Amino acid sequence: MPKLFPSRQEFVDLRNGEQVVVTKVTIVSSADFVSIPTALDASILQSAKATADPTFYLTGRDTVFNIDGATVGDELIVTSRHTGMLNFDKGDSA
Repeated sequence: MPKLFPSRQEFVDLRNGEQVVVTKVTIVSSADFVSIPTALDASILQSAKATADPTFYLTGRDTVFNIDGATVGDELIVTSRHTGMLNFDKGDSA
């Protein structure tokens, strides 16, 4: 299960103590994962209405977002919700 690294990330401060992080990743195998520290929940934005989305779920103490059944080479957009201050320059990178 290979670890995916974001090709792009955007952060949105909801100004209520929550942030939403939008992370773009490219699938490299049929079972990949993205590390999303401090995530409360996460989801994949549906790429097309006529296609089936891969299975995804959060696990682990360090919040691992697992993606199963995606097509190799597909680019996915993962959204995650966080509370408190995020400091991605100190190693809390998604």
